[in-house]
Amino acid sequence: MTVKNIALHNFRNYGWLHIDFSENMNILYGENAQGKTNILEAIFLCSTGRSHRTQKDAEMIKFGEDAATVALEMERKNYGIFRIEIEIQRSGRKSIKINGVPQKRAGDLLGRLNCAIFSPEDLAIIKNEPQLRRRFLDMFISQIKPSYYFNLHSYLGALRQRNTLLRQSKENRGLLDTVGAWDYQLAEFGAKVMRERFYFIKQIGACAKENHSRITDGGEDLDVAYDLSLKFNSGGIAGVGGGGVGGSGGNVGEAGGGGNGEAGGGINRSSVGEAGGSNFTGGGSGNGEGAGGNFTVGGSGLPSEASIKDAFLQALEQGLQSDIMRMSTQCGPHKDDIACTIGGRNVRLFGSQGQQRTAALALKMSQIDVMAREVGDIPVLLLDDVMSELDRGRRGNISANMKGAQVFITGTDMYRPDADRVLYTTGDAGLCTTGDAGSCATGDAGLCAAGDAVLCAAEAPDICYFRVNGGSAVLVQQD
Repeated sequence: MTVKNIALHNFRNYGWLHIDFSENMNILYGENAQGKTNILEAIFLCSTGRSHRTQKDAEMIKFGEDAATVALEMERKNYGIFRIEIEIQRSGRKSIKINGVPQKRAGDLLGRLNCAIFSPEDLAIIKNEPQLRRRFLDMFISQIKPSYYFNLHSYLGALRQRNTLLRQSKENRGLLDTVGAWDYQLAEFGAKVMRERFYFIKQIGACAKENHSRITDGGEDLDVAYDLSLKFNSGGIAGVGGGGVGGSGGNVGEAGGGGNGEAGGGINRSSVGEAGGSNFTGGGSGNGEGAGGNFTVGGSGLPSEASIKDAFLQALEQGLQSDIMRMSTQCGPHKDDIACTIGGRNVRLFGSQGQQRTAALALKMSQIDVMAREVGDIPVLLLDDVMSELDRGRRGNISANMKGAQVFITGTDMYRPDADRVLYTTGDAGLCTTGDAGSCATGDAGLCAAGDAVLCAAEAPDICYFRVNGGSAVLVQQD
């Protein structure tokens, strides 16, 4: 899939901008704080209906204006051309059109344009709080399975209602008589969310393991598992391949002891400094049953939705008194995490900064492979100033994953990924002549008036270089 062009009006620092892109590689370069990331943000907005940088839509509106619009034209394999239009108003209203047809829900946008985005902040996804890893997972799955977004939205709505009830029950204990209705809603939608997470974390884990091995030349072994928040007073839920629910020991394992017939060597959570919870590890029996609640394992090696729902209901019932005391729900998808281990040790707690960055890179790169396999088309890659944060070897591994994809790269340098070399550095004097077609003049004097854009008019150039300078983006070279 490819983004053919984009038009911005009163979006961030752009009053008006229109750019036609190369279907291969697009380099947006210039000094800091000129608006390079804003263009990538606009593309990602048309993919998910939200920004990857902020949860407040009003921040995307140009200062002093009441509304911002983004219009993007894309082409998708076997589906043809789509035109996506999004208007954001400072009042909070957001409208979306696809091929001129208004969409009733923001989620209706999902699944049209798939994007995999990398930013310097993503390199800290391993060491930062679980909320960021859940956000990564939710955005990733929602692009592939729009139904996931709607189930998650319904789950979070029921969660808010249950938490409100728990807070109000301090003064009115009679309200607890209705908590069962919200428990059912949480379990109904939560089971759907967790089932998809089980599946996709298993896919991500396999790809991340391979990517990590390639980046480290086989020197380290990365395991990725679904870290569940469900807890039980006695026993536990036995193992399912790819991550399971442990009993009193609370273990994290790559494969369940009976869930899919593989060996179940788990990693004890207490040994990595975390409170014992409920993750997948080896179960005692061949069908994945444990001492307490249990998940029924299907032929895919994954728990069934019905068994997750039953286990969730049991966990909510057993944890009710604790929830009342804390006035919030303490287990469920909103508390889950992704556990990454290298050599049996939790990377977040015990990994070096280099190991954390490498694991994060492997995790993010895995979404490219999984998206391509699940939707039958390679996603658009958005690399936001990430190349400057990586050494040559890691840059090479990202470049290897670019093949066949449309790529957008931002940075202060005029960088050529296929050769891993800088053609031009912002601030250099004079002209930059590379032997390729075109040249770039420092400061872009006389190339364009503020707010205009020179369009990429060549027929399918391999690389287009756009100089971004305070509200304008100018094509200065194409190879």
